Amino acid sequence: DFLKFNEAQMQKLLCQYLEPIPLGEGAGVGMMKGVDTMAMPEGSTLYDLIQTGLTYSHASVGVVVHLRKELSLIKDIPVLIAVDQ
Repeated sequence: DFLKFNEAQMQKLLCQYLEPIPLGEGAGVGMMKGVDTMAMPEGSTLYDLIQTGLTYSHASVGVVVHLRKELSLIKDIPVLIAVDQ
């Protein structure tokens, strides 16, 4: 739902946090062999970052952490992160 309701805004915001995304266990497939991080290409948007987490289950947890850091860097628009169980 996050992407559904924020897609247009996420497509406009460029990634500012340039650290590689750590890879973990993929859903039901274990760890990737020989790779422990993934870099986002220069010029990537927050939409691209989220799509990476949806596409590569090994990166999903790292993408959530990375996205939270990205959202903390935004100064142009108000950002509220609310978690509902």
